Amino acid sequence: MTVSEADSLSALDPVLNAFRVLGQLYNLAVSGEVSVVPGDSYAETLVNRASEEASDLLLLPWIETGSLSEAPMVSENTIEQKMRNEAYSKFVSETIDSYPGASAVFVNKNFSGGLEQSPSALTRRLYAKTGRRGNLTELPAVDRSHHVFMPFFGGADGQAAVRLTLQLALNHEITVTMIHYRLRREDSISDQTVEVHMKSFSEGKIRVSNVNGDDEDDDTFFVSIQQNLPDNLRARITFRTNISYDPVSDAVSDTSGEIGRNSFNGGDLIIPGRSTPITDSHASRCLGLVADLLLEQDVKASVVVVQARKGDLQHSPSVGR
Repeated sequence: MTVSEADSLSALDPVLNAFRVLGQLYNLAVSGEVSVVPGDSYAETLVNRASEEASDLLLLPWIETGSLSEAPMVSENTIEQKMRNEAYSKFVSETIDSYPGASAVFVNKNFSGGLEQSPSALTRRLYAKTGRRGNLTELPAVDRSHHVFMPFFGGADGQAAVRLTLQLALNHEITVTMIHYRLRREDSISDQTVEVHMKSFSEGKIRVSNVNGDDEDDDTFFVSIQQNLPDNLRARITFRTNISYDPVSDAVSDTSGEIGRNSFNGGDLIIPGRSTPITDSHASRCLGLVADLLLEQDVKASVVVVQARKGDLQHSPSVGR
């Protein structure tokens, strides 16, 4: 009976209606539907639907409860535990592993306001005017700017993350720092060093590979991006290159200096690629090594993990639109 009411649910669903209203306000084409399917079919349903639509990007949210089931309420405990839910991790992995197009996962950390700023927790102040007393609700922050930190390690996923970052940078309220992290060739990171980074993980060691030809293509891509950058973006995008024995650790350390510099803005973003060519692909968990480390450090920024379209050239130097 519930499945037969899917059409009426689509028309009345508050989330879809919120998107429709925003689409009308910003002159965007918005469509949506409600599907009633078993929990173990969520990934397959999303992948099939996105494939039918030939979507340019499949964007998955990491929900606040971190659970596939409907939690009665979102609390501080559910927020803290949301990245540790195995069922939701499996759902995300199955979805982006099986989807042939480009995909991304959004982990929200107070982007454009968070749970702490919900209407039930608004600050109230008493005021007096013409003998009356009442409640005055504070206005939301007017600074809607965002800073994006993009750690680039190369590979197809890293290049896709760069292109997505450049598209976001078309918004004049966004500033970007892109750093190309390269492994110093005289040595490599030892298994012991990486084990220290991943001490909270239970799955094996992460070894660092030392592939010679790949870095040249990534260097060409990174330089090409800078040379072909439109003039209107140059003042808001900073490029740097970091060559070290432990680039992943350097990226995590640099994050603290790149995010949170403006505590009154609309929230910062970190946009890493899911896989990194300097590490074994099988060693990373659901969101990849870099994202896992950042989230373990409880960074004060939202994270968007990007995976390239299947079949993309691993190191194409061409610059996307």
